[in-house]
Amino acid sequence: MIFESIVVLLLILPISVSTAWGIRKDFEKKIYFWIQLFGPPIDALVVFLLLSWFDFTFIAVWGCTIAMGILSNLLLQPMLSPRRLIVFRLSWQQIVRHKRQAALMMGGLLIASSIITSSLVIGDSLDKTMSKEVNAMYGDTDLLVYRQDLRTGFSFDINQNLSQQIGEELSNKGHVDSWNHGLETIVIVSNEEGEAIPSMKWYAYDSWQGISLNEIAAEEIDVKAGDIIEISWSGYSDDGDLSRDSANLTVESIIPMTGIGAMSGTKSPAMFSSLELAQLLQSKEFSINMMRMSLTGSTNTKAVDEVTDVIDEIVQYEDSGFEINTESGSISISNSEGMGRLESGVMDSWRENYTTLIGDGSSMEVLQIPLQQIYQNSNIVVLPDDRIQEIVTNENGDWYISGGAVSFQKQRSGEAHDWQVPDGGVINDVTLLSDSLLIAHSKGLVQVFENTKTDPIEHVDGDEVLVAALFEQELPPLPDTIFSVDYLQVNGIDWIAVKHLLGSEVFYYSGSEWVESNISGEWLHFNDEVFIGSPQGWINTDGEASDQGWKGHRNGLMSNNGTLYRVGAETTELTSINSKCNDLSYAFDTELICSTDFGVLISGLEVVPRLPKSVDIGSFGEMPQLLLATNSSISPPEGKIFSSSRLDLLNQSQSILFTGLIPYAYGDITPTSLKINGGMSEMEIPGLEELEGIILDNLEP
Repeated sequence: MIFESIVVLLLILPISVSTAWGIRKDFEKKIYFWIQLFGPPIDALVVFLLLSWFDFTFIAVWGCTIAMGILSNLLLQPMLSPRRLIVFRLSWQQIVRHKRQAALMMGGLLIASSIITSSLVIGDSLDKTMSKEVNAMYGDTDLLVYRQDLRTGFSFDINQNLSQQIGEELSNKGHVDSWNHGLETIVIVSNEEGEAIPSMKWYAYDSWQGISLNEIAAEEIDVKAGDIIEISWSGYSDDGDLSRDSANLTVESIIPMTGIGAMSGTKSPAMFSSLELAQLLQSKEFSINMMRMSLTGSTNTKAVDEVTDVIDEIVQYEDSGFEINTESGSISISNSEGMGRLESGVMDSWRENYTTLIGDGSSMEVLQIPLQQIYQNSNIVVLPDDRIQEIVTNENGDWYISGGAVSFQKQRSGEAHDWQVPDGGVINDVTLLSDSLLIAHSKGLVQVFENTKTDPIEHVDGDEVLVAALFEQELPPLPDTIFSVDYLQVNGIDWIAVKHLLGSEVFYYSGSEWVESNISGEWLHFNDEVFIGSPQGWINTDGEASDQGWKGHRNGLMSNNGTLYRVGAETTELTSINSKCNDLSYAFDTELICSTDFGVLISGLEVVPRLPKSVDIGSFGEMPQLLLATNSSISPPEGKIFSSSRLDLLNQSQSILFTGLIPYAYGDITPTSLKINGGMSEMEIPGLEELEGIILDNLEP
């Protein structure tokens, strides 16, 4: 500071010396000379010290200091010298006489000065604020190491043992002074009165303890140490489904907006906890999503490259989500995380080096294109699963029921929506209502509506329900192991058929108790009278059975020699059965609907398939309906596809509309029109038989 003070004196003193010496004879007192000599340097020094204390930038401090010295030198002259006072008064008289010109000149000077000053002040303030926020948020942190899904914005998890190994290796090699790893999550936080912060950062790092809020968060929702808060957060499950979880926590302390408390910024709310608690609540044991590092030296390109080299040595391809599979002399490279895409940098590197890696071998690039819908005169991808156990129809559309999910397609050709039992539960029974389906499942009883705008109604939540009914009476004593339940109400009387490990029974509720029927079976049907069915056929309550040797099916249907019949007072022949039906589930109104090995088939004036949204393809696991696009010579011409056998029933001469799942998710519902150019069986590709659930398309190189 002494050096800067001397510089200020050396800059301003020559100006004041020149002025004081020039008007020395005008001073009435000797003290005036010394005031004119040392006044401007002292004023400039005061301004310099004041601005330096406020930590203004170099240009602002020295610019204002010099300006103050010159201004002080000018203003002191009329105050100390009579001759200069006369000049000042003459100038003032001119200003009074020419007010308009003086005002314009003064206005121009003020505007010009204010523009220059404000630009310096605003720039200075912004620089200072940004620097303060950055220093508060990152402190000693020089590098952040994390992985992010570009599609969802969520961070990929990193194995905690891997991050531990990286941190220890960097410390051992002297590249970092300190490091830490943890979980950083966006949460919604609310107090017991319902006041909430809709978006707040939750920091959880190794060696931290307790649950804390910073002062900003505590003020916004008015909580203190000892209060209970509720937090909720979103994430993706292992199946790729978006999920939301919540938990109630007790705040242990409120921390100031410095150090850790300002990790989100000096004006932003944040929560802090131990890493173990965050891993437990988020089901991320031994996982982190962020590493923070403080470098040994300065942060420059060389230091970052050294850290990168260490990480490259430690991280293997499996840690980055890559999979390498070998089979029959071929190798496949894929990525199992996020959208499953190989980034352009990876592909550029592969194209530069693949001749060295595979020699005279050949390579093929494949792009998987998940589909949201396939359309040819009707929507085709509408099923919840490829194993349909029951089909229920009404005038509004068709319900398809699998082991753990249902879907409804409007008017047999329109849009479809589905509902799935939470947490992988199973469906026990369904009952068709006028505009909805009542579903009894292992987690409760829910009413799912045909209209997608109507939210499902949870009649029972959390407890297993066996019968899809809203009656109040207790069920009759039933075995522990039950395979299926069927419910029917006729003329106010409740009927249930139960299949279990040792056989099957039928009960009806008469008076105020359940009565066991003397006829056993698995299904119930009403057609002028109650019928009880099983795979052996149907029988009415009077004991009159259907024809011997005919196979019984749900919905009062029977099959024999490739023909479908309906049970009643008289057996009615309905239609012939398509050879692709797998004889597990049927429905019939004016058209035959049956389950197949690939989904469902509808046989009327046309025979058309219905496909599930995802397919279990052997070693590939659960996959959505896909187009596979390649850059090889085996691809079909542009605008055409090789189809799997699942699309054989479509009109081969008519175009098919495909809507991609990823564009659909981002609001682009425009389909792409493609034509079938042959079957996948015509292509000689090893392992292609496992891909009969997907379709192959052309990819432009």
